[in-house]
Amino acid sequence: PERSGRRVGGLRMEDVAELAGVSLSLYAHLEAGRQTRISPQSLAAVALALRLLPYEMRHLLMLTTAPTVLEEGEPPVLLDDVRAIIESCGMVPAIAVDRRFELFAANALARQIFAIRGDEEGFAKNGVWRMFRLPHFRFLHRNMWELQARRMVDNLRAAYARYYGDVYLEALIAELWATS
Repeated sequence: PERSGRRVGGLRMEDVAELAGVSLSLYAHLEAGRQTRISPQSLAAVALALRLLPYEMRHLLMLTTAPTVLEEGEPPVLLDDVRAIIESCGMVPAIAVDRRFELFAANALARQIFAIRGDEEGFAKNGVWRMFRLPHFRFLHRNMWELQARRMVDNLRAAYARYYGDVYLEALIAELWATS
């Protein structure tokens, strides 16, 4: 018998909870998006019961994990080994960005292709800002612009979800929104 007004057919909440080995109450709270504490093991069991794909599992983990609060402070340190790897990629453009998409290392080919001078200030050194604000980037990605733009927006959304409330990311989003 039909017991709920679910919009999509398939497993009932009771079925998912049973398959995952979690209580119905816990699963109901999780599905409703209510704050709940759930162990990574139980979350993985729910994901398996729902047959989530790897990227769906990552998204579920991101949604159920408290956002990380970024502290303002020292910029990220680029390890000498990473810098050496970037520089050794002579025939391939290679860059390093931080969690806010700020460029902080690039090899010679990347500097040339992506017009990185090294003295950029403010958002001009941000990869997302550069992608959408510099016409050069649209030309570089001309054959795949829509796909690349969608990926960049998805990455920005994921970063903001993870670092919710980050002042820099909020300012970047506001700037992009205002100038789009």
